[in-house]
Amino acid sequence: MGTGVTTAANYTISESGKGTLATNPTSVALVSGNTYALTWSSGSLANAADVTITVANAQDLAGNVVGSPNSGLYIIRAILDVGAHVKDFLAGVHNHFRFH
Repeated sequence: MGTGVTTAANYTISESGKGTLATNPTSVALVSGNTYALTWSSGSLANAADVTITVANAQDLAGNVVGSPNSGLYIIRAILDVGAHVKDFLAGVHNHFRFH
């Protein structure tokens, strides 16, 4: 991907499901293809609540800034304490924020 995709400060988490997580992840890493994992080093998500992940200032390979929509709303169905990684589970399915 392009500039800013792995810059943690370009991602924010909000809504009541944010729990005790910091607003920005600690890091962003390529999983494979266009899939990236957001990682928080401490904190926990709130159970049965919404979170919104928003990205800003990230570009695709052609240099186009990620436009609208630039966020996704997720419902947290399972609480996971944060250790090395935070993983969002939606109805039991592991999901990552994807760029296309």
